Amino acid sequence: MASAPSWRSASSSRRPQVSNSSQARQLKLKRLHSTRVVAASASSSAPSTQPLRVVIAGGGICGGLILALLRNHIVFGEQEDNATQEIHIRCFERTPKGKGPPGLNLLLNANGVATLSDTDTELADAVKKVGLEVRRWSARDMTGNVMYDIHDAVCDGLADGVGLRTRWDDVQRTIRQFAPQDAIEWDADVVGYEYKGEGSSRHMLVNVLHKATNVEETVEADILIATDGRYSRVRAQVEGGELPAPHVLGVSDFRVLVPDTTGGAIDDLVRVYNAPDVDNLATRHPNLASDPTFEQVCMRGIARVGAMRIPAVTGSVNSEGDLIGIFGNVRIPRGGQLPDIARTSEAMRALFTPKSGESSLDEIGRFVLDSVVEHADEMHWERFQEVTPRMLDDKGQVLLLGDAAHAFCPSLGQGANMAIEDACVAASMLLSGVKQGASASQIAAAIAARRLPRVTRVGELSAYHAEHLEGPGGCEVAMQREANEWLGEGDNGVWRSSLRWLWSGWPRRHVSTVSLDVPMQSLPNLRDLPDPDPEVIAVNDAEVERASTSVPLVWEKSLDEWRDGRRRAYVHEPTREDRVVETKDGALRSSVSIFRPSEATAARGCYLQVHGGCFCFGDSGGQNDPRLQELANVHGLVVVSVDYPLVPESSHAQAVDAVKAALQWLALEGGADELGMESFGGICAGGESAGANLLLCALVRMRDSGIDVRAMLKSVNLVYGWYDLSLSDSTKNWGERRLMTNTAEYEWHAKLTCGSVDAKDPSVSPIYSDLSQMPPALFSVGTEDALVDDTLRCFEKFRAAGNEASVHIWPGAPHGVGHFGPHASTPLGMCARRATEAWICSFGVEGRS
Repeated sequence: MASAPSWRSASSSRRPQVSNSSQARQLKLKRLHSTRVVAASASSSAPSTQPLRVVIAGGGICGGLILALLRNHIVFGEQEDNATQEIHIRCFERTPKGKGPPGLNLLLNANGVATLSDTDTELADAVKKVGLEVRRWSARDMTGNVMYDIHDAVCDGLADGVGLRTRWDDVQRTIRQFAPQDAIEWDADVVGYEYKGEGSSRHMLVNVLHKATNVEETVEADILIATDGRYSRVRAQVEGGELPAPHVLGVSDFRVLVPDTTGGAIDDLVRVYNAPDVDNLATRHPNLASDPTFEQVCMRGIARVGAMRIPAVTGSVNSEGDLIGIFGNVRIPRGGQLPDIARTSEAMRALFTPKSGESSLDEIGRFVLDSVVEHADEMHWERFQEVTPRMLDDKGQVLLLGDAAHAFCPSLGQGANMAIEDACVAASMLLSGVKQGASASQIAAAIAARRLPRVTRVGELSAYHAEHLEGPGGCEVAMQREANEWLGEGDNGVWRSSLRWLWSGWPRRHVSTVSLDVPMQSLPNLRDLPDPDPEVIAVNDAEVERASTSVPLVWEKSLDEWRDGRRRAYVHEPTREDRVVETKDGALRSSVSIFRPSEATAARGCYLQVHGGCFCFGDSGGQNDPRLQELANVHGLVVVSVDYPLVPESSHAQAVDAVKAALQWLALEGGADELGMESFGGICAGGESAGANLLLCALVRMRDSGIDVRAMLKSVNLVYGWYDLSLSDSTKNWGERRLMTNTAEYEWHAKLTCGSVDAKDPSVSPIYSDLSQMPPALFSVGTEDALVDDTLRCFEKFRAAGNEASVHIWPGAPHGVGHFGPHASTPLGMCARRATEAWICSFGVEGRS
């Protein structure tokens, strides 16, 4: 092995010249801290002789954890070894040594703890020693009325293991103790980078500022991993010079640690909700009532705290007696700021005093009120905000992790947990990539591919949950909805199903190998998915297939008989409004059904829906009424459903015209104003199955006519769409099994719909159209849907055409998941439905960027 280290600084000022080898060795340890991860190559091809050079920007939980997880593979630069492939790591942390995050409470959920345990048991055990277990999840109001109480999330089937209640500083210190000594270079800031070379020789020059000495250094690297938080300098450069503008939700978060004076009344995590008494604000707190934002916004949302006992650990800021960690939420204007007056003790008293007065408080309610009032000046405040996830730069060798990649609101407490998952996957796949002889861009892309779908979905669920805290429909209504979604009917509660997906199973399902043909862009390997939950397969076998096979094949009854039978099962919402709309020139018209939010819910956006039904079935009124009315009430959306004409009585082209008419009327010719939506956030259009086909065809036609559909719509929601009437491979090869519809039935429907038109004509199969200049889109499908390839192909073509797109792929889900059939209300179905609704609300009508 060469005596000189293979990774050097490309340039540095004021570097001392030392000739003595022992002194040089010490200088390397103290000054460069260059470390090497050693792993034998398992690739059949000859590994590269050039070590993989990695720079980590940020030595917090994510960056420090990568170092800690690789500790058993790290030796310092010149030590002899038998490795045939190596990784050199340098980690730069912008804060001085000994300075860290404030000693705030930290909730590590079951998924974060399980991922760490699955990756490194020794480190996980050490982290567990600085916290207490979280098993119980309960919620109540300030007077003691129980909203839900799950005594043990493991026994209840929500999680595979326990969570942890602890402190940021204790967890970070423990992780860093497991990292190699001097592996983190303190008070050193990664301030920029540039690429050099092309192809296999392409690398980066990373610019580092050592702030204590004002020394600038340039370091050669093959991968730059940014874990430097939501205000990441690296992310700013990846985005072209500025960080993306955050989407600020209507909630602000506060945290504070207070002495435990409860005598054991508070131990495991408990959430305490209050509906503030806004009606008596002017009488009881005239000073607060004079602030219009506080009176009209803060006091009209849910005031909530989470409280949990946290141990005082030796070395912590406070080391005498256990503490109660409090994290709380207050409503603020969407996109706005928390008014200064809301930070006061008087404001805390107003927000957390129930309408029944302080005399109605029970022991826990009294403790919460006293604590937030007494410690108001000590609170650490942050707004709920999020940015669009991004994990790679355009050239594929800058990898963003943690908040640098996917900062989202903390409503589900997943920020640190996602950083832990990121670090565990990254450390595992760095070693895996070295063993396979993968390139830097292949390794980075593989890590992003494993993580991006999950963090995107977690962010959407977090945004959806944040909406509860805004109190849509009134605080009492929102609190009841929160309880219902935790409890539901049996296991069908929305949060129970969502958290089961979030907390359990994932660590054992993630794969740490690198696929050498992973593309550079941060797209998931769409066809490499975890196995479905056995419960999902059981429902498919016992209920979905049985229901499908209990009815004749589609051609064995007349269309009129099918339609009459379906319509007899409709549930009609009495508040639904049916009307005919037409374009100003009178050339196009369409029937629509309109679902408005309840009187207590202010409309903030519009969702145009195109129903499914294989082009020959379905109606805008009756088919989806309960679901669409709920979408309107819960999320404050005016929902407009298009009643397009059906084949074979009308042509596919006429159905597309009906969708065009509704879009043009609503978005371009004053329809939104007619609906009283002069100041709403925007329009999201969505289609399901055949409806997704019709919507996409309509958008292509409108774009081709010169309309800027990207300006017309905030986004499109394309759900298990049928985009290729000549049949994709998954549809052709599906066979006779009837999970809703089999191959022969799709062939029959395709012939009925196309008539004399070629099935590959773009006018009926939009997969063959030019899909450029489209609005941002969400694609959704299940892996047990015969149309799965339609979604995967269309998503990939949509992205290749330069559009923004996300994809939800639900393992084991058949056609109709979340909307109809047995999986309309299973945990998987409800999770799919709520994840889509979260996307519609946080991105679709708000235009999150």
